[in-house]
Amino acid sequence: MQKIYDAKFPLTVDEIAEDLDISKRTLSRDIKDIEHSFPEQEVLELNTVYGYSINHTHYVDDLIVRISEESPLLLIVNGVFQGEFKSIDEWADELFISTSTLHRYLTYLKNLLKEFKLELSLTPIVFLGEEVNIRHFFFQLFL
Repeated sequence: MQKIYDAKFPLTVDEIAEDLDISKRTLSRDIKDIEHSFPEQEVLELNTVYGYSINHTHYVDDLIVRISEESPLLLIVNGVFQGEFKSIDEWADELFISTSTLHRYLTYLKNLLKEFKLELSLTPIVFLGEEVNIRHFFFQLFL
């Protein structure tokens, strides 16, 4: 979102997908999710010749907060914080996503947790490591 917001000119789907190292299909899904999250506002403007831009009347930080609140990964991390220890199947059902999609999210989370000297247990989904590191992770996340 920030990249599109900061761009001086509209960005094409190809440019955005390449810059984020994701497929155009994934990007298209993400764009639809953004549009679905903000039905009352036209956040992303599409010029079929030039590409996407963000209407600058919106504050990108507010948009990111709203989108991240609905992120499956943030919902899982928040659930673990709240003491909801669920299996992969239970989280997938609750979030209405496939287990393979959930595994992709969890792979990203595993790499993130390594930076805090933590590990991710998948049965149930919990964080493993020293309590001080777990507290530091949550502090950084919810700061």
